[in-house]
Amino acid sequence: MAKLTGTIDNFFRQIPLMIWFFNLVLRNTSLYDWIKLTKLLATTVQNDFIIGMLKRIGGVVAGYALFVISSLLLFNLSGQKPHAQATTSFQMLTALYGIIFSFLSGLVVPLIAKVKTLKLNYMLGLIMASFAAFSFFKSEGSHWTQLLAIFIFAPFSVIGGMFWLKRVGKL
Repeated sequence: MAKLTGTIDNFFRQIPLMIWFFNLVLRNTSLYDWIKLTKLLATTVQNDFIIGMLKRIGGVVAGYALFVISSLLLFNLSGQKPHAQATTSFQMLTALYGIIFSFLSGLVVPLIAKVKTLKLNYMLGLIMASFAAFSFFKSEGSHWTQLLAIFIFAPFSVIGGMFWLKRVGKL
């Protein structure tokens, strides 16, 4: 039977199934009724699984999108090319800006995915570091933005998730 440890909504959605199940158990049931119940329960469990998976994927995608869009905004509004040499002050500003938005992207993941672990935050950090490493090896010019993404921004996305989970008492 589907887990009852989920959200309150899931619990209330399953009450009619539980009533029907106990009704079948308490009376003489046919094989047809048992097959119908099994199919209904399997559909409910499968739908919950699919919805949970979509929430997890959506959380990671939203976190990464927040990070990428904020980076694009910084470079477009400042006029600085990401693979060109920049002043030290702009690099420091970019580091601070990136830390803030990678932290926020880490907060978004467990908030949307409704998870109690950091697995998805590790996946987000891995995705951020992987794209930065790919860009590091494929692009010409200065690589300071990729190094920041690999060594600072990716870990801060995990720290953001850790902060959120500790704040809501799930970690």
